[in-house]
Amino acid sequence: LVKYWNSDKHDVMKSLKRILLLAMVGLVILLLFVILFEKLIIKTLVGEQEVASLLLYMIVVAQFFLQLALITQKPLELGSKTISMLFILFICIVIHLLITTNFIQSHGLFSVAGSLMVISILYNLLCFIYTRKTI
Repeated sequence: LVKYWNSDKHDVMKSLKRILLLAMVGLVILLLFVILFEKLIIKTLVGEQEVASLLLYMIVVAQFFLQLALITQKPLELGSKTISMLFILFICIVIHLLITTNFIQSHGLFSVAGSLMVISILYNLLCFIYTRKTI
């Protein structure tokens, strides 16, 4: 991305789209791995709990998108749009806090994992949309 940023900024969007497509393929492979070894992962991490299965999937997806955010926010970093990045991050943190505080009493850890999954996807979408508009 840095190489394209210095030469032609429109190539950045092409590269970013290609990277996101490859990342989605990676997510499918990661989820297949989790599906195949679900019982072993849960037994190793938390012992014998049926509830942990859904939490595992939610956390894996959320962490995948949080790692992907390091790529989707790169054009904003390179374009010195740090304030915009922080604003997008602030919006996501506020949404995370609202979801978590409103649903933690009724849904427990699911509200935290679900909220993390929602905001990690939202952060990627907002960074990608803002990058498209500014380039």
